[in-house]
Amino acid sequence: MIEAILTEQKRRRWNPFRRRRFVLRIPQGWAEVTPLGKREKWWKWVAMLPPEESRLKLLRDLVPKRWRLAMSVMDLAGVAKWLEWAEARPEAENIPIEAFFHKGIRYVFPNAKGANVSCVEFALCEDYYKQFLEGDTAALLRLSACIWREEDDNAREQLKRGDDRVLLFSKEEVEARVKLIAESPEEIHVQAYL
Repeated sequence: MIEAILTEQKRRRWNPFRRRRFVLRIPQGWAEVTPLGKREKWWKWVAMLPPEESRLKLLRDLVPKRWRLAMSVMDLAGVAKWLEWAEARPEAENIPIEAFFHKGIRYVFPNAKGANVSCVEFALCEDYYKQFLEGDTAALLRLSACIWREEDDNAREQLKRGDDRVLLFSKEEVEARVKLIAESPEEIHVQAYL
């Protein structure tokens, strides 16, 4: 997290309630974007909008309007430069959303670098990914259903396997899960694709 202190340069009438300093905290990865609701909102912008437009929205969300209007163009460009990490690109270490709730069920994404991906899951994901690249749009939902799985209730099994998700055994499970997550947000499917 990078911290920058913005100070007011113009002298205005003295007001004891007016803030003359603003501490700008610029995150350097998805894990530093807190709270979780803000991270989900940022990922939606990054996944669904063109890079320049999403970076502008992030900048507007990060810096309050009063301070943004007082900043020079070069300062705004510098802050935007620090936000270049926030792009929708394939990255195994910096996971934007680790879990989400849909219709009362918590779905969990694999750990960083795919440390808890099983052999069956890897093979199925590879097939669905190739099908999607060939033009089968339904394969993206299958890919998401294979990667995003429900959280396992058994804490002992979670510790034993090193995976918070329920086990995956067959294509039939994936097809059943497709029906459950078909109406989930699009940015979740984009994350599975990347």
